[in-house]
Amino acid sequence: MQYDYDKKKNTRVTVGLTILITGILIVILGVVLTAGLDVSKFKDEIKEEDFSKSYSTTDFDEVEIDTGAGKFSIVFDENAKEVTADIKNGEPDEIGIKNDDGKLKIVQQSGGFFFGFDFRNFSEFDRNFKRMASGKDGSIFKGILSFNSNVEATITIPGKEYNSIDIDGGAGELIIKDPKCREFNVDSGAGEVTIDGLYAQKTDIDMGAGEVKVNGEELGKVDLDGGVGSADIKGKMGDVDAECGVGDLKLTVIGSSDDYDVDGGADVHGGGSESTGEHYNIVIDMGVGDADVYFE
Repeated sequence: MQYDYDKKKNTRVTVGLTILITGILIVILGVVLTAGLDVSKFKDEIKEEDFSKSYSTTDFDEVEIDTGAGKFSIVFDENAKEVTADIKNGEPDEIGIKNDDGKLKIVQQSGGFFFGFDFRNFSEFDRNFKRMASGKDGSIFKGILSFNSNVEATITIPGKEYNSIDIDGGAGELIIKDPKCREFNVDSGAGEVTIDGLYAQKTDIDMGAGEVKVNGEELGKVDLDGGVGSADIKGKMGDVDAECGVGDLKLTVIGSSDDYDVDGGADVHGGGSESTGEHYNIVIDMGVGDADVYFE
């Protein structure tokens, strides 16, 4: 039995060392193959420009937004009749917008891994590699991610109350103005997400290593799952369930402290407006960081 245990242990060590050595050799090979590459010629092949697009589709009840890097402003405008996109420092096919069976999908394309290789679309390898090599991607993980962080886009969406709005932020800056929906879900990723004028019956916030700031009218029930980052949430809200890892949390409740029971590691600053007689619970589970609850 002792022999079998030692044999299995040695096998695991051998496999682990083999994987480690193989990884090191792959990295060395990549450096050798690209060390003498003249990347200056790629700069003229990546054409970043300013342009506008419009999309006549309006028959959708859900919105999904997925960004990687750069600066995006998503505006919900009640006077808008169609979806429009005004883009600076981008490529014509960089921002994908389509109606997928009643769901409006807005996706920043050109995302890839390992020297711009896009596992989702093999044909993107050449363009993404040239973007990375020319230095035009501006990615904070240069050579690993190939999103264009120079792009600035303002996308206008007809304003109404949608069934759901899902936001997946990457490593850039994302600004959402006047969204209205039954369910609002946001994943901040490693970037900065700002939501202004939110109206929702339920708000779900999932933080990675970024920052989330919400200045809403009505947030409904709020679920917050914090990773490594900070959150600043303000608005009328019902029950709140917040679990934070490493970071700071600031809740500003539009209402009376008499209507809320606060449980968990948070500093509570009482007061606020006149009591409505309703009752809600705020439960906060803090890891490393500070939590403050204010009432206005």
